[in-house]
Amino acid sequence: MTHRDDSGFTMVELIVAMVILVTVLLTLITVQVRALQGVALGKQRQQATAYANRAMEQMRALPYGTVTAGLNSTDLTGDPNLTGGNLVPTCGAAGISEPVVTTGSAATAPLYPHVQTIASTATVNVSYKVSSYVTLVSTTPGDTSQGYWLTAIANWPATGSCGATKTVRSRSQLFSPSGFLATATHPFSGPCQAFYDGAAASTTAGITVSSAGAAGTTPFTNNDLTSGSVSLPSLSAAVQSEEMISARGDVRA
Repeated sequence: MTHRDDSGFTMVELIVAMVILVTVLLTLITVQVRALQGVALGKQRQQATAYANRAMEQMRALPYGTVTAGLNSTDLTGDPNLTGGNLVPTCGAAGISEPVVTTGSAATAPLYPHVQTIASTATVNVSYKVSSYVTLVSTTPGDTSQGYWLTAIANWPATGSCGATKTVRSRSQLFSPSGFLATATHPFSGPCQAFYDGAAASTTAGITVSSAGAAGTTPFTNNDLTSGSVSLPSLSAAVQSEEMISARGDVRA
């Protein structure tokens, strides 16, 4: 008669196996959650960067005089990025303390209001706060000799980071000492913006005959001619772009 061993896992072995299995599963779940949070934060940062860049391009597309007039002085109350008339970002941008350029009259969006409405910068899950600023490069108020800084700041309560505020900042330096400030031809905030100019002309053919006889006589009466000339047709064209590329061509028969 054969005896079989019916012994299996003991209660202690079963509990240890379950603990190990639960530990591994919890670790995998944590890693997955962290990965999803990282992806979500990356998408939010990308959206915030797009909003900041949009505000920057809007400022750069305004006429030079409009931008350099600055922000509306009645629109600055309660902005945490402004301290004592200077731009001092709360996002920890070390070394930034620049005089803000202001005007008493209403400016153009995105300079007025300089903080965009939440309705224009809200997505499904996140509301972004986008602010625009015009400041002096020089630390001396009123000194425009060194140009201007354009700054766009976008911040938002990041999901997956316990609601911590994240910030994206875009900056561009603006300087146009002279020339190219006519809004009719160069409305943008740059010293020499792109433009294209072209011209073409043509001349017709002709024959000129001069007579040696008395005034008013017909040159062909006695065939007494002193000179004659023939004008051939011609074409010309010229193209100029950005004051750096130019081309000219002439064609004559």
